[in-house]
Amino acid sequence: VHALATAADDADPDESRLLLRYPGTTTTIPPAHRPVRRAVMQETFDNFVVDIGPLGAESAVFSTSARQMLDRHGARSGAVVVFSDVTSYIETVRSQERFVASVSHELRTPLTSVIGYLELAQDDLDLSKESAAYLKVAHRNAEQLLLIVEDLLADQVARSGTQELTLRPRRLSEIAQQAAES
Repeated sequence: VHALATAADDADPDESRLLLRYPGTTTTIPPAHRPVRRAVMQETFDNFVVDIGPLGAESAVFSTSARQMLDRHGARSGAVVVFSDVTSYIETVRSQERFVASVSHELRTPLTSVIGYLELAQDDLDLSKESAAYLKVAHRNAEQLLLIVEDLLADQVARSGTQELTLRPRRLSEIAQQAAES
């Protein structure tokens, strides 16, 4: 891990010159917040995720944890810091997020079109009651599918930290009726 965090032009760097960044950013972690320093300062922690190494393909993502070691009298005698390589896990999660976002965007446009045409069809005054009921069910289910797609997209936004919650009043009886009909 030390070798991975060492810049090519720095033969034996101290902790402050190691290449450690906050995950997914180019922001260097200040020396006082780095896992080894935190352990030396008698801090115990779990799952502190860091990017280690130069920017680009050569970097890796590690989950770090630290525990304090005590002697038989209960006095601190050192610390253990564990670095677990989670690069492949993080890459898999990012790949899944990109896939979900892509699929969600691709589904939203045709669904919006389907909903629009269903609304136009429902406006036809010559529809039989049976056809109107079928169109109403299709419209409701298309809107439900659009909500699912929008929820997937909102989940992506939430992970980026920019989600805004919009509350709106609804009648519980209508929601229950729609759920029963679905």
